[in-house]
Amino acid sequence: VEGVRVVPGTVVYGAAGALSVENTILDGSFEIRAIGSSQILTGTLTRGGGVVAQISAAYPDVLISVTPLDAVEIPATERDLVPDNGQPSL
Repeated sequence: VEGVRVVPGTVVYGAAGALSVENTILDGSFEIRAIGSSQILTGTLTRGGGVVAQISAAYPDVLISVTPLDAVEIPATERDLVPDNGQPSL
């Protein structure tokens, strides 16, 4: 979301129109990039009753576009992803 990689523990804060992600303020429009198959993501997001349809129904003034890409660059997180409790198992 606007150059911030969302991982467990990422903080999104604020009221509609004044959101921030990890202290990065989101302007009136912002971009969300996702990792995965562009065909599957596009189909899942844009299907009837999907995320885009639900947001559009709840917020008719919001404009949403889905653009499939062959490749994306998403920055690494700055968060420490090692759990405080528990150990990884193989």
